[in-house]
Amino acid sequence: MLVSYKWLKELVDIDVPSQELAEKMSTTGIEVEGVESPAAGLSKIVVGEVLSCEDVPETHLHVCQVNVGEEEARQIVCGAPNVRAGIKVMVALPGARIADNYKIKKGKIRGLESLGMICSLGELGISDSVVPKELQMASKSCQKMLFQVRKSSPI
Repeated sequence: MLVSYKWLKELVDIDVPSQELAEKMSTTGIEVEGVESPAAGLSKIVVGEVLSCEDVPETHLHVCQVNVGEEEARQIVCGAPNVRAGIKVMVALPGARIADNYKIKKGKIRGLESLGMICSLGELGISDSVVPKELQMASKSCQKMLFQVRKSSPI
């Protein structure tokens, strides 16, 4: 079973690093298989808001204008079926590193400029089993799901 350290800290008053907590738990008889830090290695990941989302004719793609806190919105081409205007998304900016040390570059997809990537949990190396059910998307069959962030929840 995967357990989020942040979630544990909400339930129990813990003031030790995750690795030290794992060692203490192991000495009390609770088996800890390992400690993973999904954020390790990730860089240049920001929360953005999809301002507009237009379908690309005869494809499954969408051209999105995404506000990532810069002067101008970024154009990002996305294939996620559930992307739409008004949602908050995780965005990997050009130069970002995501899961498996994959580097994001600006480029063209079907001739359309894309200045980043709207990421799913899986693309960031985060298991959806550590995310509260109310924040998970309904479709489990789609590997490229989007993660809508609560306004009060920092990443």
